[in-house]
Amino acid sequence: MGVALMPQLDNEVRSCRACSLSLHPEVNAPVSGEGPLDCTLMVIGRNPGALENQSGRPFIGPAGQRLDEMLRQVHVPREQCRIVNALCCFTIGNAPPPTPLLYQCAELHLAKELAEVRPQMILVMGKEAQRAVKHLHELRAGLPTTEGKPKKVKLPAPTQWEYQDGESITHVPICYMVHPSAALRSPEFNARLLKQSRGLLYQLRKRGLV
Repeated sequence: MGVALMPQLDNEVRSCRACSLSLHPEVNAPVSGEGPLDCTLMVIGRNPGALENQSGRPFIGPAGQRLDEMLRQVHVPREQCRIVNALCCFTIGNAPPPTPLLYQCAELHLAKELAEVRPQMILVMGKEAQRAVKHLHELRAGLPTTEGKPKKVKLPAPTQWEYQDGESITHVPICYMVHPSAALRSPEFNARLLKQSRGLLYQLRKRGLV
């Protein structure tokens, strides 16, 4: 099932023209996910940078190299990861994505990734990706949306994602981590990412995944 669904998911992203960013002349095309649906880790980042916009692949610039380094530290090859973004388009000047566009894209594409990918663990890299996952969690819980504005009722960021296959329910743990680009800019954030990586390795070993 996963092999058939992956091209469909990726093609839906690449052909998407649902928001103003996808129509901007500096945006080559939305960047789809990369990696198998049946994966050890699902990695969710913010949105593509300039190099990703040029190549059409996620996490291949300096932040991607820092991510690859972290994956080596936890003994999970990149090939065993499904790497996606909360927002699929490059933002001009690599600016933080506007909240309404972040939520719109997450509802269109990240929600499908979370529905179809079957990871052993989910890594959420950075605050924007965390906001997108939290937003989808609130939608699942039936909370009202307000076009990217603060909600009257809020849930904490989820610590696990629930998958239901027939009568079977699986709870996949979610780990929130510093975005690799922040680790490159700040020794403090880099130290935090190193500490989080050690915690991730412990969790992977505890579950027999490495």
